[in-house]
Amino acid sequence: MSKSVAIIVIGVILLGIVPIVPKMLALRVRVLHFFRWNRLADWHERNARGIIIGVRLLFAALAVYLLMLAIF
Repeated sequence: MSKSVAIIVIGVILLGIVPIVPKMLALRVRVLHFFRWNRLADWHERNARGIIIGVRLLFAALAVYLLMLAIF
C-alpha cells in the first residue's frame, strides 16, 4: 500500500468517526463514573456540548488536511 493510499484511508476513517463522537463521550462518562471519578465525570457532563463540537471540528479538520495532503 502506498503512502498516499494510507493517508486517504486514515482521513476517511476520521470522517467516519465524526458522527459517533457523542457516543464516545457518553462511554467516557460511564467509565469515569465506574472508577468513581465523579468530579471529572461531572465536568464532562457539564461541558459535553463544547467537548463534542471541539472534537468533531478537530477530527473533521484533520481528515480534510490528510485528504488534501494525499491528493496534492
